[in-house]
Amino acid sequence: MANLKIEERVVIAAPVDAVWRFLLDPERVVQCLPGAAYDSKESDNVFLGHMKVKVGPVTTLFAGKATMSEIDEVARSLRITGEGKDKNGAGTAKMVMLGKVTEVPGGAELSIDAEVDIAGKLVTFGRGLIKSVSAQLFKQFSACLLYTSDAADE
Repeated sequence: MANLKIEERVVIAAPVDAVWRFLLDPERVVQCLPGAAYDSKESDNVFLGHMKVKVGPVTTLFAGKATMSEIDEVARSLRITGEGKDKNGAGTAKMVMLGKVTEVPGGAELSIDAEVDIAGKLVTFGRGLIKSVSAQLFKQFSACLLYTSDAADE
């Protein structure tokens, strides 16, 4: 099993409240996550989906659940706990992520701090390659968020 710590920051040229509302809407968020899809809502704060991840020559399709908790409207912060299993039985992934949106000159800063545990065939590629893929996914997510009309136009 590989345990990874992921820390990412991005400034978005949009009002802080628009970015915060976007972050609270999983159906919109998955549209900006490459390989992710929203399947259904189990409750107000529990969501089901799947995500295809490619690391090196291996592509894995995880199906799982994400739970939003510790939602603080004043501090614009939340905790998301996710877990998924490879549909072919070749691995699992668990994540605890803290997200925060802060007002900064020129817009809003989105900060993500996550602990990710991965088990299965993806681990054979090592932390470095997995972190590189994670950084690329966040970069693509940030670019999409930057151009999402509701976040950029409000």
